[in-house]
Amino acid sequence: MGILKRSNGRITRRRSPVARIAFYLWLGFSFTFGMPCALAVDEQSVLAALTLNFARFTTWPEASSQPLNVCVIGDNVVQEAFMPLQGVDVNGRAVSVNNMSRLTNLTSCQVLFIHDLKRNVMAQVFQELKDSPVLTVGNGLDILDNGGMIGLDNEGGKVVIHIDLNQVNRSRLKISSRLLQLAVIRENDK
Repeated sequence: MGILKRSNGRITRRRSPVARIAFYLWLGFSFTFGMPCALAVDEQSVLAALTLNFARFTTWPEASSQPLNVCVIGDNVVQEAFMPLQGVDVNGRAVSVNNMSRLTNLTSCQVLFIHDLKRNVMAQVFQELKDSPVLTVGNGLDILDNGGMIGLDNEGGKVVIHIDLNQVNRSRLKISSRLLQLAVIRENDK
């Protein structure tokens, strides 16, 4: 599926930039870990790679050389998919992967990935994180509806990135315009 573009009175179709960002993010992940691009990976590993790259395109309000705490809420399969990220360098900070199954001390995270969390529990998580500089990422659009920042949606076999810019701004995070150009942006006030 492409995007229709009018040029010189003609309508042409060009490839969606979402497909390009997914490819480039996957390519970056592949070279980071020395894996060939042709290697088939499961969905959770792709979500982990995307989350790592979102961190690369994010700036936190306070510069730090401390480890980048990437916290994960999800089942064992999701937790295991994030473990290869342990120690990877993101903008001069080593990644520390943390299991947050107890849902405590969430403000110690810089990145929080949420997978399959009940709606009422998700609301409690976002209430605790309210306006904290924690980049929240999850699969599906429910995460955005409940106060999250980045939702990954599968549309026709392609990963589409949705970003709630109001949530990002409230948390004092800055996301690179390079990533914003490739995402579907939500800017409605709640």
